[in-house]
Amino acid sequence: MSEYETSFATMAQTLGENLAMQRRRLGLTQKQLARDICSQGLISNIERGNYVPNAILLGQICNRLKMSIDHALLNHYYKISHHEDFNETVEQLCNQHLYQQMRDYLEKSELADHLQRDDDLQIYYYYHACSVYQLTKDAPVSLRELNLALSFTYSPHQAHLTSLEMIIMSCIDFVESESNINHEFNRFKQLENIILNDENLTLDPNYSLIFYQYALTLFHHAEMHKSIDIIQTGIKWATDHNVTFMLADFFFLLSKEYITIKDNDNAQTATQKYQVLESLFHQPINQTID
Repeated sequence: MSEYETSFATMAQTLGENLAMQRRRLGLTQKQLARDICSQGLISNIERGNYVPNAILLGQICNRLKMSIDHALLNHYYKISHHEDFNETVEQLCNQHLYQQMRDYLEKSELADHLQRDDDLQIYYYYHACSVYQLTKDAPVSLRELNLALSFTYSPHQAHLTSLEMIIMSCIDFVESESNINHEFNRFKQLENIILNDENLTLDPNYSLIFYQYALTLFHHAEMHKSIDIIQTGIKWATDHNVTFMLADFFFLLSKEYITIKDNDNAQTATQKYQVLESLFHQPINQTID
């Protein structure tokens, strides 16, 4: 199978899994989802990754499922192998920002005791570190778990970083910077360079988080013009690659930056854009950035 065929098959599988997950979340049967749109058999084939619908059909399905096409096509969450119930629960809790429930669920699931693959253990400790930091802002504990998560797969001698390794490194720089442990932003700079210049890098919408965390950290350190430069770079990267993940957050942060430097015209434009994107893609925005 060629690289193109492999990528297409992966996209079809991701699309099918995301649609099936949302259908079950809404309590719909395949027959109910298909009503007045297509046949139940076609829905079944789409969910199994055997058929990719055209844009019109996909739009009708997503509209009934109350989800954006972007959310259907792209998987913003890292998943542990063969634990779909766990993956669905963590995704729901993340989407609703229910970090206490997520931390409780992770700790009570005892899943970590049964995981064998290093990449699965990495995902587990990444999510746990995120929930701990969101709840407590305890930098030492969060950094210990983030570095543990990174250690499962990362080697300083490897030629390329995986997507999750890049996200974890971004989180480490973010926590260190927010906690006044490190103001050098070296990991952020390295990751930005990789995203913009590595021609072999596989596209992942999660890279939007790296631009966002970098810009937010600069914003918190009152480096407004640098922060604006990074967020604009992130917006350009996202639009160049048809990525809408966190695009509304980009413009919300940009509006706050322009307000801070008293650039009212650009602040108004950024505000209008994040409001449109929030409505269009049903993306929850982090409005607690100060």
